[in-house]
Amino acid sequence: MIEWMLRAMAAAALLTVAALAVERAAAWLGRPRRWVWAAAMAASLLVPAAGVVAPGLLPRVDLLPRPLASAAAPTAAAAMGVPGGMMVDGAAGSASLAERASQVLAWGWLTASLVMLTAFGWAGLRLRLARDAWRPARVDGTRVLVAERAGPAVVGLRRPEIVIPRWVLEAAPGERALILRHEREHVAAGDMWLLVLAAAALAAAPWCLPLWWQHRRLRLATEIDCDARVLARSAEPRAYGRALLRTAGTGTRFSPLALAWGEPATHLEERIVAMTARRPAHPLLRSTSVLAAALLVAAAACNVVDADERAAKSPRVVNADRAPGIGESTYTENGDGTATIETGPSRPSNGEKGFSWGYVGSIPVDPSKPFPARMPNHAMIRNVRPGSPAEAAGLVPGDTILSVNGRDGREPRLFPSDQPGTEYVMRLRRNGVEREATLTVAPPRR
Repeated sequence: MIEWMLRAMAAAALLTVAALAVERAAAWLGRPRRWVWAAAMAASLLVPAAGVVAPGLLPRVDLLPRPLASAAAPTAAAAMGVPGGMMVDGAAGSASLAERASQVLAWGWLTASLVMLTAFGWAGLRLRLARDAWRPARVDGTRVLVAERAGPAVVGLRRPEIVIPRWVLEAAPGERALILRHEREHVAAGDMWLLVLAAAALAAAPWCLPLWWQHRRLRLATEIDCDARVLARSAEPRAYGRALLRTAGTGTRFSPLALAWGEPATHLEERIVAMTARRPAHPLLRSTSVLAAALLVAAAACNVVDADERAAKSPRVVNADRAPGIGESTYTENGDGTATIETGPSRPSNGEKGFSWGYVGSIPVDPSKPFPARMPNHAMIRNVRPGSPAEAAGLVPGDTILSVNGRDGREPRLFPSDQPGTEYVMRLRRNGVEREATLTVAPPRR
C-alpha cells in the first residue's frame, strides 16, 4: 500500500503542475480558474483509484522514468493466480511484514479521515451555536446576519446566508455595496457546494500532501473568480481594492473546517495582482502551447500509477528448455534479474491428475548456468479441475506442497509418472495447518 500511496502523491504533484499551467492559460483567456483546481483535486483521487481498479485504462506517456518502483512483475503468488496472494517459506516473512504494514497504513488512513470528518462536524456545530447570536437585518436590500466581528463571509449550504461584521453597517455606502456584492456573487455561483466537495476530497485522502496545496489554490481561485465577476459589473478597481484591504484587516475569519466562505488575508496580494494583471498579446496562441504541455504532464501522472501495473500484467515468457523434468512449464522474466517458475496445466497423457502447480519464488535469469536442482520455495497448487483425482484427494488452490512421496516439495520433478494407478502421497499445508492427501492417477477422460 505504501508504494501505491507514494505513486498517488507523485501523480497528484504532476497534476498540480498541469493545473498551474491550465490556470495560467485560463487567466490569459479570461476564463474561470476555480474549475481547474476542482478538476485537479478530483483527478488526484480518481487517477490512482483507476490505476488499481482498471489498470490499462489510463493513457500512457513515457515522459518520465518509471518512478518510485522498478518495472517488476507482480509477486510470484499473484503471477500464479494464488488466492489472496499467499506466499510460503522465505517469501512468507516479507509478505506478512508487508501485509502488517499495509494494515497499519489502512487503519491510519481511516483514523485520519474520521478525525477530519469529526473536526468538520465540530466546527459546524460551533458555527451553528454562534449563528444564534447573530442578528438578522436587511442592508441595502440584501438580507444579512450581523455579527459583532465575524465575517464578511457566506455560511450555510442549503440556504446560504451572508454574515457581515457590525463595522460594515458604518462603512461608506460605496464600500458597503462592494462588500455585499462580493458575498452575493459567492452565493449566486454556489461556491459553498464547491467548498464542501473540496473538504470531502481532503477527508478522503488526508495523507496526500499535494491535495492540500490544491485545496488552497482552489480557495484562492474561487476568490479571484468572484473578484472578476464583481469587476465585470462596472465596479471601479481602485475602490474595490480598498474594500478588500479593509475587509482583510478587520473582522474574524472562519476556519476552512467550518465550511464558511470568507476571504483569507493571506490571499489578498495574489488577488490584487490578478485584478491588475494585463492580458498578454496573442493569448490564444500562448494558451495552446501551455495547454499542450499540461496535457502531457497530466498523461505522465496517469503513467505514474498505471504503467508499472500494466507492464506487470504482461510479463515476458521465455523458452522453458532450461527447466527440464518439471512438466509443461515456463519461466517468466520479472524484469529484475530473476524469473518465476510456473507449470502449465496437467494434460492427460497416459493418465490424469487434474491439477496444475507452480513454484512460489524466483530464480536468477542466466541461461549459461544449469537449472537449479531445488526451487527457492515449495510448490503450490494453482488450480484444480472439477471432478478430477486432485479434487477427490481434497486438493484446493493455494495448498502448499511440502513433500510428495517423501521428496521435498522444492524439487523440480515432483510427479514423474502419469501412469493410471500411480499413487502420490502428498504432505500439504493450508492456512498454517499441515495435512496428508493421497492422489491416485486416473485413466485419461474420453
